[in-house]
Amino acid sequence: MISRQRSTALAAVGSLFLAAMLTSCSEGEQPSLKSEKPFSITSAKAKPFVPNVVDTTIVPATAVSVDDRGLNVTWALQSSSYASNGGTIITVKMTNNNDVILPADVLAPPLLFLNDGTEVPLLDAASAGIAGQDGLDLPLGAHATTNLRYAFDTAPGNLWNAAFEIGNVRFEGNLSA
Repeated sequence: MISRQRSTALAAVGSLFLAAMLTSCSEGEQPSLKSEKPFSITSAKAKPFVPNVVDTTIVPATAVSVDDRGLNVTWALQSSSYASNGGTIITVKMTNNNDVILPADVLAPPLLFLNDGTEVPLLDAASAGIAGQDGLDLPLGAHATTNLRYAFDTAPGNLWNAAFEIGNVRFEGNLSA
C-alpha cells in the first residue's frame, strides 16, 4: 500500500511535469509528436521456400521419425484407423525444420501401395469424415508442427505389409501396427 506521503509526492511530481510540458510550448503553439527527421517504413521480405531434389528415403514403418532432406521437414507416422464411412485414415505428424514458412502447395498427395503393388486411391475427405484435416491446407510456419490425415480406399487390415509415401519419405512394412 502506498503511504499518504508517497502518494502526495507522486502527485506533486506529476503536476510539475505537466506544468513543464505546458510552459515549454510558446503561446499559440500546439505540442507535436512530429519528428524533424523523415522516416520510412520498410518490411522485410521473407525468403521463399525452395525444396531440394533428393532421392526418396525408405524407412521401416516402425521408425519413430524421419528427416525429409528435400523439404527439410520431419515426418512421424502416427496411426492408421478406420474411416467413418469405410476406408482407412493414415495420420502423420509433420514438423517444418525450415527458418521460412512452408507453402501449402509444396506437398503432392501421398501414395499408398499394398503388398502386391496396388496403388490405393485417396478417398474424398468430407465423405471420410476428415474434411479440413486432410493435407496441408495453410502454410506451415517455421519450426511449427501439425498433423495431417489422409483417407484411403482400403481396410486397415490390408496395411499389414504396405508402403506409404509422403514428401521424399517412404514408410514400408506393417502400417496398421
